[in-house]
Amino acid sequence: MAAALERVTSVRQDYETQISKAEPSDKERLADEGNNAIEKAVTDHGLSVEEFNTIIVVAQNNPDVRQKILQRLRSPNGR
Repeated sequence: MAAALERVTSVRQDYETQISKAEPSDKERLADEGNNAIEKAVTDHGLSVEEFNTIIVVAQNNPDVRQKILQRLRSPNGR
């Protein structure tokens, strides 16, 4: 989960930067590409988008889960 979250965050930031600098006519295409890249980042780590979203919601509402995810993000090997 932590690796997927890191990748999703990276992809999202990259596409947000691209979209902010893009011509208005390119923004929708870039948003679609970004959404596809985020979905791939999640599924490449063995999760469905629904599972990933559920974990994020739980982490937002449960400090213990959030802390465990943050610990794994800080760990060099993600464990």
